Amino acid sequence: MSNHASLLDEEWLPPIPDPVDLVVETDAMVSVMLAERYRRVDAMRRDALADAASRGYRLNEVIERGVRLELACAMRITEHAAGLLLCESDALVNRYPTVPGSLGGARITQRHATDLVAALEGVESEFRDRILGPGLTLAESLPVGTFRRKLQKLVETVRAATLSERFGDAVQARRVCVENLGDGVGALHWHGPMVDIRAA
Repeated sequence: MSNHASLLDEEWLPPIPDPVDLVVETDAMVSVMLAERYRRVDAMRRDALADAASRGYRLNEVIERGVRLELACAMRITEHAAGLLLCESDALVNRYPTVPGSLGGARITQRHATDLVAALEGVESEFRDRILGPGLTLAESLPVGTFRRKLQKLVETVRAATLSERFGDAVQARRVCVENLGDGVGALHWHGPMVDIRAA
């Protein structure tokens, strides 16, 4: 009976994690905490702005500097580092909310998140929606170094495709207009590819 009981115990015991598993588990917990920190930093900033607005203060730059200094003091970091944290928190929580969700689910690391935000903030707003989804998919499946290279390629591809589409739309609108100015004089207006116009 005791032999049967020991077999059952062994069958139901969870496997003992090896040292790598323990490190990965800790890293996942760090990601969860970092996502929460971004949310709380942004909440702190929004609360300060709302409180100031309720009292009639409209100098957002002054209020945000106060938040930055308070964070720097409380976290024992430089004002510059606190400013970067505020900017990242604002971007992640308000403009790219799927990213902290992925970070909080330990599907990406903080490095993935900050690189993705830097890439998105570095392009024109019209490109961001086209980059965010595929960029996050890359972040969830690739190590940081490979992710950076693939993300840069994605940004270049989206920009090139969009510029090509915009040029195609503009060419569709090409036209030639003749304007009669009177006394036998007129004006020729040519809306077309700039290369052709310069060549003419």
